[in-house]
Amino acid sequence: MRLRRLLLPVGALACFALLGRYLAQRDPAQFEPVVECSEGHRYRSIWVPGGSLKALRWFNRRYQWCPVGRHWSWTRRVNADRLTAAEVEAASAVHDLRVA
Repeated sequence: MRLRRLLLPVGALACFALLGRYLAQRDPAQFEPVVECSEGHRYRSIWVPGGSLKALRWFNRRYQWCPVGRHWSWTRRVNADRLTAAEVEAASAVHDLRVA
């Protein structure tokens, strides 16, 4: 009985991690977009629609850890087409915590 209680959450986390990895390999720009925190720091983050293990979601924003400024803040996706190549490169150099 204890084993069943343990296997369900571990299995769900493993499925979520595998799904995220599969989707990121299909189209990395869609699932690892450039995001911007409320203080203007830009970095890449895993952004899977419908699920989040490391952030609180509120519509199109997330409250999560900003690795650039080392603080918690609201983040939002940024359209990479509107950024310069240097800005995208600087944002790609920093990635938040990886789940898997």
